[in-house]
Amino acid sequence: AKNHATTVFYGDELVENGTMEVDDNWSDLGTIDTNERSTTQKYAGTYSRKLVGIGSGDGISSDPFSVTAGRTYYVECYAYVTAGSLLIRMQDGNGANVGSSGHIGDTSTWTKLSLTTTPTVTGSSCYFKFYQNGATVVTAYVDAVTIKEIGTASGWTDADQQLHIPQTAL
Repeated sequence: AKNHATTVFYGDELVENGTMEVDDNWSDLGTIDTNERSTTQKYAGTYSRKLVGIGSGDGISSDPFSVTAGRTYYVECYAYVTAGSLLIRMQDGNGANVGSSGHIGDTSTWTKLSLTTTPTVTGSSCYFKFYQNGATVVTAYVDAVTIKEIGTASGWTDADQQLHIPQTAL
């Protein structure tokens, strides 16, 4: 009998400064009251990013990065919401919405949010965003953002065909 296994592996980190340790790489999205590095709440390291929205859809966005249509990406982040409701979403290669969004309400505790998405447009205008859900002003701290391409292999032949992701687990 032959043994068969499937291995899931991840590509390089795509989001710049997902640790929030540098006061850079996260821009205002719409009209926002606060977008700043903070030590008030932090999930990991010394800093998180604090955002206070004004209106629905307002928030912060990462620096742009490149994605390839048809490939699947894993997004993980942590949020600490003290008021309102926060949404997360990855944009397509052309900057348009792609896939579904994640949601967290006022929990006043660090909560892991994750999603997978498959862009339909290849491009370098992809970005990740945290944004206010609805009219109630959101106050949130965000940290530990990671976005990586997902690869799978069910054997050496399959793994050899996915040369765009290093297969260190095989």
